[in-house]
Amino acid sequence: MDDNLSIIVGLLSGLVYALGQAAESALHHYSHTKLEKMFKEPERLDQVNAGLKDFDRHVFSLTLAHALFGALFAVFCYRGLVAVVGPATLPILLLVLVLALTGAVRELVHRSPEASVLRLLPMIRLTTRLWTPITVPLMTIGRLLESSIVGTEEASDEDDAVEDILDAVSEGEAEGVLPGTAADYIENIMDARD
Repeated sequence: MDDNLSIIVGLLSGLVYALGQAAESALHHYSHTKLEKMFKEPERLDQVNAGLKDFDRHVFSLTLAHALFGALFAVFCYRGLVAVVGPATLPILLLVLVLALTGAVRELVHRSPEASVLRLLPMIRLTTRLWTPITVPLMTIGRLLESSIVGTEEASDEDDAVEDILDAVSEGEAEGVLPGTAADYIENIMDARD
């Protein structure tokens, strides 16, 4: 690939990187209350809310796209600009470009995150759709890991609660407070839940 094409691919990657940065920043900073006030017709607000309902998937997809296009931006700009600027100066130039681009995008989004979300929502939804084959399995694995770690603690708490109830039922039966059929009924309900 020649230097000019590398620069073009790098700049296009940088543009997508900047859009991803803007969308991610807008999602993190918009206020739902302010967004609601922007609409006179509830149908349009419902459409926007439907577009924003998969917040975690949107953010995860944008983060992946952000990382990929940030790397492409750096690699292709490096390849294209190394002959022009020189290998010693180029890393500093790329760092300045990335920091300036990121800062400028964040500043623009922070001025009106709600308007930014509305403008970028089609791109956000497209990014989420494109990254779905990767994000859905990764998020599912994350949820399974989380539930296996948290679920074990919850299961032990639930088992303790069941034991406490069954102990109380046995005591009530022994003291004559509960008839034997009531104790059996309660134990059957607890066994049926498992």
